[in-house]
Order: sequence, then structure tokens, then C-alpha cells
Amino acid sequence: MKKPSPEQLLADTQSNMTWIEIAEKHGYTDARFLRKLSVRYGLPPRRIIRKPDKSTLEEMIISRGLNIYQVADILGYGSGGWSNIYAYCRQYGITFDFSANAELRRIEFTPQQKSFVYGTLLGDAYRIGFANDTKYQP
Repeated sequence: MKKPSPEQLLADTQSNMTWIEIAEKHGYTDARFLRKLSVRYGLPPRRIIRKPDKSTLEEMIISRGLNIYQVADILGYGSGGWSNIYAYCRQYGITFDFSANAELRRIEFTPQQKSFVYGTLLGDAYRIGFANDTKYQP
């Protein structure tokens, strides 16, 4: 197992191969040595990931309605990059809700609907059961 020359490693890192594929090509089982070797050779980084600023994230998430997975794909992050985007949103104080019923939570209740909900939830708890069900009256 001979370490690759700077020219070979530069050509491999500029190709579309992953670090694991480059390591297998040169007979290594782990790519860590080659990553450290590329730093030692002074080769340029393989990918440039920029930390998005607050205005960019707000525009993508709030204005365009993209979720954090889509934002991570657009910005060039890998499969686990959504966690970085989520951390940046928490750092910048950007709140969002991408749950299944998020649009329903944004709808305001009318006073009549509120009184109906409060009446059912905070009512007198009167319930009469049938058959073998319990009966209670407060």
C-alpha cells in the first residue's frame, strides 16, 4: 500500500468518487488517512458548505415554505445535513412547524368555536353510561 502522490490524490478528489471509493482504489480500508493526507498536501477542500445567514434561511423557510430537508438539499448538504439547518434555525431564532396539521393550527377560532370547545372540555363532566358502563354525576 503506497500512498498516492499529490497529483493522483488531487485528480481523485476532483472526480465524483467518494472518499471510501478513493480509499478502495488505493488499497486502504479506511478513508481517514487519505483525508488527512489531502490536508497535508494542501489540496483544496472537496466541498464548500457555507453556513447560511438568517435572512437566507428566513426567505427559504418562511417565505417560500420549504422544509429543512429541501433547504439542506438546495444548499448542498448531505443526507444528514437537515440537522445542521435545524441547528442554524434554532441559533437564529427561526421557528417553523412542518407537522402534518400545521396549516390547521394557523387558523384562528371564532368566539363561538372557542366557547364550544371550552364548554366541552371544561363542562360539568356529566356522563351517563349505558349497559355495563359506569355512571357518575358530580
